Amino acid sequence: MSDKLICEVFKSSRKDEMYLYVDKRQGLADVPEQLLETFGKPMPVFTMLLTTDKKIVTGQRRRRGGWD
Repeated sequence: MSDKLICEVFKSSRKDEMYLYVDKRQGLADVPEQLLETFGKPMPVFTMLLTTDKKIVTGQRRRRGGWD
């Protein structure tokens, strides 16, 4: 198994801040139909290289008195 993966990220056309991260080689072929129905039309956002030595950073929430 490789320690690198080319990942394609899609944004939902129906739900704000909902994204799908998929293996670029597979595309959306393995995504369950029910999820795609809820997700709406997948809109490509970007492609990135994932490696075992780096974490995916998520957005931070603003809280009273500072950031999470």
